[in-house]
Amino acid sequence: MLLTSGYSTKVLAFLIKSSLESEVKVNLESGDNLSWIVKHPSLENVFYATHEVESGAVSRWKIDEEGKLNMLEKVTSGGTHPTHLAINDKGTALYVANYGVPSGSFAVLNLDRISGEIQESGIRGFRYGAGSNGVPDRQKDAHAHAVIPWSDSPHFVYVVDLGSDKIYHYAHNEDDATGSLRKLGKTDLPLGWGPRHMAISKNMAYVIYELKNRVGVYRLNPSNGAMVEVQSIPTIEDNDIKDGEPEYGAEIQAHPNGKWLYVSNRGTGPMLLYHIDQQTGLLTSKPELTPKRKGVWPRHFTISKDGNQLFVVEQKLNKLQIWKIHSEDGSLTKEQEAPSENSPAVVVEF
Repeated sequence: MLLTSGYSTKVLAFLIKSSLESEVKVNLESGDNLSWIVKHPSLENVFYATHEVESGAVSRWKIDEEGKLNMLEKVTSGGTHPTHLAINDKGTALYVANYGVPSGSFAVLNLDRISGEIQESGIRGFRYGAGSNGVPDRQKDAHAHAVIPWSDSPHFVYVVDLGSDKIYHYAHNEDDATGSLRKLGKTDLPLGWGPRHMAISKNMAYVIYELKNRVGVYRLNPSNGAMVEVQSIPTIEDNDIKDGEPEYGAEIQAHPNGKWLYVSNRGTGPMLLYHIDQQTGLLTSKPELTPKRKGVWPRHFTISKDGNQLFVVEQKLNKLQIWKIHSEDGSLTKEQEAPSENSPAVVVEF
């Protein structure tokens, strides 16, 4: 089953059959905006969602035996307009990137080790303040956009800040079983590029920028979590933009086999495929693109659990798409699509 959610009052469930069949699973209060969903690492059919609104909240949900979605609790996100979530590998801490209006922040919420319940007490927050002002209408203030744990080295967590052109580094306090963090430092990125999301594969980090059509490649140090830039590579070339259509990077994920990196691009909407050099971790010099089309907005995608499919949500077109991943070279072929009338911003496989 696939769930899609976004900037609407609906969470939709899709069954993958010969054709995609959808069902409205949740009708929320107007404007609740469950714009991001993350599954619990060990509790079956338990997930957490952001409520991307000014008051800022996160909630825990359970899918019951009949497929109904039940909200178990809803608590403050520790900031405003939360846009991204992650959970530590022990299932004891929920990490929240609050995009923030005016200014962003990062929060850590305790989870009950047995039930996964969000503990409203003990929220720990990190506020970021001013942005880089590289792009004044987007970067006056800090805007945390993603939080990424390094699963191969679970000691480290990274927060990607679109507004300040920085990635902040944190480390777990090893003597604290709750998943608390301490701030280590930061990596400064090019002014005005607006980092959005990041994918980690082995000891390499791949950063998609929203305000510059580039992917940045960084080597990670497993002893201290430091990031060193080793490559910067184009996504959509500036001279390849049709009719002045703005282009913005959106999602980035590495295939579990470590051979392929996928990127989504909003504007003319292609999915991009890079091949990862297995010795160096660097990317091929030019990405392979699916067909382009004006006004297409693939905000998010996820790779299927078996690694054979890519699930994509088209926010402006209100669609869910399934693409086949060809096992020989990672290339993509669209197999199915269906309406997803909820301005989808995230898709999750259960």
